[in-house]
Amino acid sequence: MNNPLVREIIVQLAGFGIFFWVLKAFAWKPILKLLEDRRARIEKGFQDIESGKKEAEGLKADYHAKIAKIEEEARFKIQEAVQEGKKIAQEIREKAREEANDILVKAKQNIELEAAKAQVDLKRKIVDLALSAAGHVLKRDLNEKRQREIVEEYISELSEGASK
Repeated sequence: MNNPLVREIIVQLAGFGIFFWVLKAFAWKPILKLLEDRRARIEKGFQDIESGKKEAEGLKADYHAKIAKIEEEARFKIQEAVQEGKKIAQEIREKAREEANDILVKAKQNIELEAAKAQVDLKRKIVDLALSAAGHVLKRDLNEKRQREIVEEYISELSEGASK
């Protein structure tokens, strides 16, 4: 063993062994614990992520269910409003028909009343005209032909007087 190269290799091996033993005795367990703690933190982070993802999916499903319920309620309320609108429109149409019928009945009554008044007025004027014509005829003692001429003349005078 006189060879310096062999001694150097043996010393290096012994130094490496001592270094390895010191490292294993004092640093190996803390390093492994540090690595294990890191692995556990990373695994817990992945679990938290998965848990958050599942929670988010649950919230998303709840959100979609609530939206669907709200949309269904909105459609129902819209249908109710449409039905109510149709009902109100029907009531308005019926009321308008009733009012139109009332107006028509009143108009017919007014027309009948006015026609009756006009007939009474016309009868009164005819009576007045006949009495007036008879008075003219009686004032004159004439034959039938002459009496007709006088009545026609008087009616003509009245017609001209009415048109003026």
